Amino acid sequence: MRHYLNMFKTTEKAQNTKKHLFDVAIQAFADQGFDKTTMRGLAKMAGVTPSHFYYYYPSKESLVMSYYELSQQQHEEAMGEYFTQERNFEKRLHRLFRTKVETAEPYKDMARSLFRTAADPRSPMSPFSEQSRDLRTQAMMMCKELVETSDEDFHPRLKETLPHYLWLLMLGIILFWIYDRSEGSKNTFDLVDKVVPLLVSFHKSLNSPLGLLVRGRVFGILDDFDGLFDFSETNNKGE
Repeated sequence: MRHYLNMFKTTEKAQNTKKHLFDVAIQAFADQGFDKTTMRGLAKMAGVTPSHFYYYYPSKESLVMSYYELSQQQHEEAMGEYFTQERNFEKRLHRLFRTKVETAEPYKDMARSLFRTAADPRSPMSPFSEQSRDLRTQAMMMCKELVETSDEDFHPRLKETLPHYLWLLMLGIILFWIYDRSEGSKNTFDLVDKVVPLLVSFHKSLNSPLGLLVRGRVFGILDDFDGLFDFSETNNKGE
């Protein structure tokens, strides 16, 4: 269930209250950092009792998951019907990466405050955690649609694993963005402009006569790396 918009189907007042608490928390995390922010402090800033805050959000982690859900929803909305309008793989990939950064930009301070905790693979807020599985699957399904309905002719083995690596690359771009202090995250957008054509060129080189000589080794490396993560749910979904 999406916490941010489908919060409570009771009254408009309850929905507004939960959104208010969420907004207060997001600002507090950005200003104070995740570790230094307490639930009691959030309740005080929001002008409610701690028990009232806990009623809507039982923990700081639940607030973070709501933030992740909002981020994914905004990315999907920004993409809209683009995949039905454009089949060119390079243009699709550029649009996917760029809109991810664009929709994340207003929450950059928040993302920075979460990085140390989310980077721990043992944390429930890690993008690789069990708690993040549904959101991870949604994001990778976007990558899967990008690949499978594009006009690019992919080798079957690459077509199966490429969505996983596009998602991992998107995480890498977000990591770069977190550290990017250029105005308006210009360096990150420049990175996207450079990485996407490079990736497309690499794929085309695999289909060249010279690429055929090393393609098996490349696929083997990708398969070994793919085994580090559990992508089974993404592979099976929609089949």
